[in-house]
Amino acid sequence: MFQYGVSESSDAVGKHILILGGTGFVGLEVCRQAKALGWTVVAVSRRGAPSTISVQLAKSVEWVQGDATDPGTLERIMQEKGPFDVVFHAVGALLDAESGLGCLNRFISGAGSMPDKNHTYDDITRKTALALLSATEASCPVGTPFVFVSAAEAGWPDMNCGPTVETYVAPKWLKRYLIAKRAVEAKLLSSAHVRAIILRPSFIWNWGKLDILLPVCLYSIASFFRAPLVDRPVRVETLVSAALEAVREPQQHGAKDSEAMRTLAGSAVSRM
Repeated sequence: MFQYGVSESSDAVGKHILILGGTGFVGLEVCRQAKALGWTVVAVSRRGAPSTISVQLAKSVEWVQGDATDPGTLERIMQEKGPFDVVFHAVGALLDAESGLGCLNRFISGAGSMPDKNHTYDDITRKTALALLSATEASCPVGTPFVFVSAAEAGWPDMNCGPTVETYVAPKWLKRYLIAKRAVEAKLLSSAHVRAIILRPSFIWNWGKLDILLPVCLYSIASFFRAPLVDRPVRVETLVSAALEAVREPQQHGAKDSEAMRTLAGSAVSRM
């Protein structure tokens, strides 16, 4: 496992970052905040540059059209655009094709994206993340921060009643979703090359995403009353600010829950 030292500078101004899933709800916010920090940004998505963003962001980010589920895509991008100081995996879908509910992603996805009819959680999450890890290990320096957006439920095995609820209550699609997330977490944490920063949010939201306002409210109330296995929703701005602050702090690595993300985001604000 990578040993963290003091040689990595905490001053991240001027960093070169690769964002996988750059047009998604999280990915676009990473683009915005990374540019605000003065970073150079390469963003990858199946659609290339989105049509719904500001002209300034469209021009200041280098948009690369590519399918991350194709193993050769990331190798090509690394060779042509890298090496990178930071890589950020923001690809994901709550409901895959096998769930039978994939059409609902159009409404619950911040970017309105739809998974391909043959793509499973394993394709969308595990294979893309491990392909990015492989490309990073081949092309980027030791200690490169690798940010991965996981899920609060990935921590259930360490919580009281978590394994029981997952085994007997969780639907099959959620179990497959978590298997893919945990597989990536385990691989990143065992890598001797990257500094893994794993974010474990529940619902990710902001005031422009009112379609999930009801579950966000319910989760917020449940977490306030300390309901078991329920984590407080996280604003997308907070999640991304926390991730980039963790990148700037060499000692930061491993899994971050909602409370840790808020602490890191607070540190970012105080730094300004």
